[in-house]
Amino acid sequence: MTSFSSSTTDGGTWSSWVGTDTATTATGSTSGTWYTWIRCDSTATSGTSTGDTTWVRWTTAAEIHDRNYGEGSIDRQEEQRRYRAGAAQEALERRERAATQQKEKEKAEIRAKDLLLDLIGEKELAVYNETGRLFVKGKKFDYIIQKSGFIKKISKEKITDLCVHLNNRYSFPETDNVIAMKLAIESDESGLLKLANDHGSVARPRELLKAACM
Repeated sequence: MTSFSSSTTDGGTWSSWVGTDTATTATGSTSGTWYTWIRCDSTATSGTSTGDTTWVRWTTAAEIHDRNYGEGSIDRQEEQRRYRAGAAQEALERRERAATQQKEKEKAEIRAKDLLLDLIGEKELAVYNETGRLFVKGKKFDYIIQKSGFIKKISKEKITDLCVHLNNRYSFPETDNVIAMKLAIESDESGLLKLANDHGSVARPRELLKAACM
């Protein structure tokens, strides 16, 4: 069995590690790896160290981290408290902005319906309020404008789904888009049909037309 000698003859592994003449002691000379690591004043067991050594940098950094960011540190608790307070304030402001925007949207929709009332009268507005659809008679075809944004073009043979609406229509009240499509059909039906995207047609049985108008 191979044995390990604690001899500190120059060039040996132990000698390079501690850089000392006595392998049984933990004191080290300036040439030893151990000395470079902790740079002890007396013995390794004393735990004292001086200078800019790896051990000093390591332990000092750990102490700073524990002091500033330790789970129980005052600084860390205050940082977490400020973060939670800030997050709660941001959430409150978002809810308030959303509520304000919703109120403004509702007011704009009421104004749009007042304008539509002037254009179609109370009876047709009542149907629109109930169904979300407005019947408009063009020069070439009849149309059903849906509050959701699509238009149904009605001919003798078929019903065609058209996609045409205001630019940025989601920035306007839904009824504003309905009014704009009604006025466009009545003033420039051919121009509207050129702009519209055809989403397909179906045959026009009487029951289908009735369902479209509901």
